[in-house]
Amino acid sequence: MCSITRKGNRLKQLRAFCLVARVGSVTGASKILALSQPAVSQLVRHLEAELGTALFQRYGPRLTLSSAGQRLYGLAMPLVAGVDRLADAFGEQHRGLAGSALRIAVGPTTAESVLPGYLHRFQERFPATEVDVAIVSDGERVRRLRDFEADIAFSAADLPQLDLEFRPVFTSRMVLIAPRFHPLAAETSVSIAQAAEHPVVTPRLSNSVCHSSEQYGQLPNRIVEVDGWSEIKSYVEDGVGIAIVPEVCVAESDDVSTIPIADYASPLVYGMLLRRGAPPSLPAELFIDVVDELASAEH
Repeated sequence: MCSITRKGNRLKQLRAFCLVARVGSVTGASKILALSQPAVSQLVRHLEAELGTALFQRYGPRLTLSSAGQRLYGLAMPLVAGVDRLADAFGEQHRGLAGSALRIAVGPTTAESVLPGYLHRFQERFPATEVDVAIVSDGERVRRLRDFEADIAFSAADLPQLDLEFRPVFTSRMVLIAPRFHPLAAETSVSIAQAAEHPVVTPRLSNSVCHSSEQYGQLPNRIVEVDGWSEIKSYVEDGVGIAIVPEVCVAESDDVSTIPIADYASPLVYGMLLRRGAPPSLPAELFIDVVDELASAEH
């Protein structure tokens, strides 16, 4: 086999390996690659054979990286991402910034409360750059970033991800919101023990990438789980229950009472999610500089 063919196969093997590592299954990787499951399994097995080591360990239906697999992933992921983005990167350098678009994936809270200030400063400096903002769920933000459909995702997630880097931007303390005429609405401060006595609306923990169940484990009267802070506020306004939310998502126009929580010491950290090891696009790099500058000025 000639060297060119070997290099082509190696790229296929590494791309398959990185996708299996990322999604945790051959089935998921095969769907993304548009290959059969046996074909993806064969690519990974051949790579393991050539390297002389097992790259995965199986725990039930999910595959996890071995120690050797983790080392290879750290080396391979930036290379695969760089090759996959080669045409875009060349186009940006060839055409310049004016020919590129900035694609940002955010949730409603960030879109309403935080992003406008960053975008205003960015577009003052780079008015010719088109900006596309997608307001989507936690999981969809991560998917778009991983599939190169977004350059940057804003999230409140600070969870370890093999292929994603989290860069904190600001924090928001957690507060309790209640209907206007709720018994707790007149309090100047509420303890978790007091909150636990009332029906509570919480985020949908099973689908969330930024909330752990332990944060809400002390609230046994969970009456409903919903997606998004805006939806939670609507439920509270309708009198369904109280909720613990980040203060940044509460506006003066919201028909709720906002009460500090005396013993809740876990503020929510907001930031940017970026692809680890993959160089950002030129517009994304410039936008990151703007965010870092404004964040530094606020501290």
